[in-house]
Amino acid sequence: MIKISLCIPTYNRKELFIRLIDQLYEKIRDSSYARNIEICISDNGSDYDITKIIDGYRDANKNITTKFHRYSQNTGIMNNIKKSVSIAEGDFCLILGDDDMLVKDVSIDYILEILYKTSADIITFPFYSYDGERNNLVYPSKETFKSRLFNLALDIDYDEWFNNILDKGGNSSGLFIFISNVIFKRSNWLIHSAKCDWNSNNVYHQSFIHLKTLLGGSVFQYLDIPLIIRNDTFNSAICERETIYCFNLLTGMNELIRYFFKGVLAEKLLVQYMYLSAYCSVLEAKDISESNKKYLRDLCKDIKHMHVIGKIYLPTHEFSKMEDKNIIVFGSGFIGNKIINKIIKHGYNIEFCVDNDVMKQGTFIGNVNIISIEKSLNIPNSIYVIAVGEKYVVDIYNQLKDEGVSDELIFYCSDKDFYNVDNQRENVIEF
Repeated sequence: MIKISLCIPTYNRKELFIRLIDQLYEKIRDSSYARNIEICISDNGSDYDITKIIDGYRDANKNITTKFHRYSQNTGIMNNIKKSVSIAEGDFCLILGDDDMLVKDVSIDYILEILYKTSADIITFPFYSYDGERNNLVYPSKETFKSRLFNLALDIDYDEWFNNILDKGGNSSGLFIFISNVIFKRSNWLIHSAKCDWNSNNVYHQSFIHLKTLLGGSVFQYLDIPLIIRNDTFNSAICERETIYCFNLLTGMNELIRYFFKGVLAEKLLVQYMYLSAYCSVLEAKDISESNKKYLRDLCKDIKHMHVIGKIYLPTHEFSKMEDKNIIVFGSGFIGNKIINKIIKHGYNIEFCVDNDVMKQGTFIGNVNIISIEKSLNIPNSIYVIAVGEKYVVDIYNQLKDEGVSDELIFYCSDKDFYNVDNQRENVIEF
């Protein structure tokens, strides 16, 4: 019978970690194949006594194989993931983040029976993403896919998979980025992980390993049944607070896509998965050096909307550039309203807002008069702040340029108030 290793990299999430392993031990105790299941835990130097907790679980579950490694200090998330797999001995591995859980009605026997029947090297599946209120179903590719095998060495399967992850309903986990919705052969992981620099800042080693496996001629099984619940409340916080993580996320994603994909498909993937919220968080940050910001901008030069945003982005700590100017916000929708409030909150007055919708012109958003672009051009000493959705930024930028407005008078600022704005470290970090 095939053996599976449940690999858990963990760090300083005691309550969530205990919630997960409580569930796993219960499911293994209910399994007909307990001897074919092992739990492999790697702790990244947590500041609580996790060893005592693990010893307690081992004593209470002597018939369940539990492997445990603990770093004396944090070695980085990727090294911890690697370690959780390196101590495993299963034919297949499933990496579970310590804030993940198996779906309540999913048994480990069900997963083992799938592995026993399949000829695939990798299995992937949709998952639930808990946003603090509800579990939202996330599909790695088009939700109409039924369970089936994909061979990415075949053009028809390659095109079907990667084109569909660009459709509405697709997700970056279609590039095997999310660690917990991929079950994989450990032997392939060991081969391709040897080519990764695990001490680097790249956060996509697992995706590189799985894509190398599949594009080398292997097949993967797509299941249309969700097996995992991800706690998205933590991931969204990271994306706005941890600017160094965001820098690594964006540069790693860029590197991954350009390594594996070319032409139109690469362009589409870069547009979809170079996340704007992370990009703006980096540009907003004080703890990322200007040389690294320039490096990131240069990486995005051929991604049109990000190139334009990178060129005109105005961080909150540089709002003084608007001082003694007539500020004109371009856009009076939901985002425009948020930008107006953000600018006012930082002590600057706005008298005019521009909108291309003639029905809005002559009305007000709050106390701000909405006018046409033609009228705005006659306002002296003015600057423009673009406040529209990201897919419209380039159009508005080009419209202003066509009207003769120079780059130094055009700005874009995010409608988000990033967690890191008021509490930045003063030291500048180079990579």
